[in-house]
Amino acid sequence: MNNRNTTSRYPVRKAVLAAAALVAAFTGITPTVRGATLTWDINSGTSGAEAGNGTWANGAGNWWDGTANVNWNNATPDAAIFGHTGLGNADNYTVTLGSDITAASIRKDGGTSGLTIIAPDAD
Repeated sequence: MNNRNTTSRYPVRKAVLAAAALVAAFTGITPTVRGATLTWDINSGTSGAEAGNGTWANGAGNWWDGTANVNWNNATPDAAIFGHTGLGNADNYTVTLGSDITAASIRKDGGTSGLTIIAPDAD
């Protein structure tokens, strides 16, 4: 039978974790928020991702997360996928940035279909 005192089994580990929490609290360190991997979906009225011409803007719902249509969120930041094959794709399409976009990554998948991303001229 094991009669060890389990309340003080890891006192050093507990002290280190407590110290790390205090340092984080006083230095303003916040945990990193990880975004989702989202697929461009020009037709949010149907289930699944479909490619095509459209506008990419923060808060816009032209994205598919694998189960539902969702809004783009610059604060996260999410990873963008374009050119997904086998999902009702347009061969060539243009995506215009409707606002400043922050993305963890941008990836183009699928065959030889063309994708053009246009950023409007800055004033």
